Amino acid sequence: MVVALAGRRIDNKETDTPSFPLSNAAKVKVKIASVLKYLRAGTLICSGANGADLLALEAAAELKMARYMILPFEPNHFKRLSVTDRPGDWEKIFDRVYEGLIYENGTIVLGFDAEDKLAFKRQTWQYWIRQTG
Repeated sequence: MVVALAGRRIDNKETDTPSFPLSNAAKVKVKIASVLKYLRAGTLICSGANGADLLALEAAAELKMARYMILPFEPNHFKRLSVTDRPGDWEKIFDRVYEGLIYENGTIVLGFDAEDKLAFKRQTWQYWIRQTG
């Protein structure tokens, strides 16, 4: 089974109504792993943003699943916009996960213009269109 995850990012420090505080990250990772096991998932596909994406990619690695990280543009720009802009040590996690995925041929960089305001919305659809023709 292939699981496509559209993750939730960690809350900003200024968030008035928390929905995913950094303090819940470890619990969320355990729950993600539990769901992946329950589903008997064999492959995980998601992006690499802080929060649920990176936690799921770590959980999938621990479960020895195939995993793919799809990024709309080059990793360093993605990190500035979606990884290091929230509380937590997400840059180190991203770098470790990304390096592992390069080794596993699990990175897909779509090459959108970093200034494209719709790049994140097009990210997954463009990949699947390319794969299925």
